[in-house]
Amino acid sequence: MTDSPLTPAADPSDYTPRYGLQRTIKYRNVLRLSYYGLLLTALGALLAGFTYMGLSIAENEPLDPRILLALLVVVPVVGVGLARWRLRPYAFTAVHVKPDGFTKVRPWDSTEVLFSNVKQLNAWHVPYLGGRFVIVEESGARHEFTAALERNEYLLDSLVAARPELIAADKLAKFRRTLVTSDHSWARLTDRVRIRNRELIALFILLPLLGLGVAWPILNPSPQGFAATFVAALSLGLAIFVLNLTLGLLAGTVGEGYLLYRGGDA
Repeated sequence: MTDSPLTPAADPSDYTPRYGLQRTIKYRNVLRLSYYGLLLTALGALLAGFTYMGLSIAENEPLDPRILLALLVVVPVVGVGLARWRLRPYAFTAVHVKPDGFTKVRPWDSTEVLFSNVKQLNAWHVPYLGGRFVIVEESGARHEFTAALERNEYLLDSLVAARPELIAADKLAKFRRTLVTSDHSWARLTDRVRIRNRELIALFILLPLLGLGVAWPILNPSPQGFAATFVAALSLGLAIFVLNLTLGLLAGTVGEGYLLYRGGDA
């Protein structure tokens, strides 16, 4: 297979660190959208749970503890937990890259790191798919960056230019190739969300509602109470949404895999 811009060659001799870099890089908007999406999901689950409680009490129907547990505890806790501890540390981070170090800026703090104070560089990756690297200072402070950081190779290049002894040349070439290809995949995902937002709304909001309207009379021919109807409609709509999301992710993964396959072997 021939090389393409998606898969820069991993030969260490083909890589030359760029010197004097000065640039501000940020994490992709998809992370911020996912952060707010998880919070909205948690809020929606709470609203659905209290709605179910109100309808059941109004009809003197027994409350199903499994439904209450899912809507009032599990979904909100998981949604807020993922948003707070997995996405928030990255989603709102900006990195000012300089020839002698970098400054990590977040809404709640700012940290300046000099490359001369870096003790260790740890890097992990799955070829073509993504990875992360951790910069460890002499003080023990750790700064983790993932492939979702836009143009993250700028930070890596600047560090390696100043401290080439931190990582072997062959490992650097392979790791950097994954960062570049992953960054391209993130860029395509961001473009799809930005350009095709109307299609996404139709796919993940209007289509589940349409499917719910068509399937509801078939799956529920006999009248039910408001509480039971609410839970059944919510479950069916959620099932259609998850199905659409799964198919969309599968199609996107296959498409990205084909592009990377054409680019060369990992």
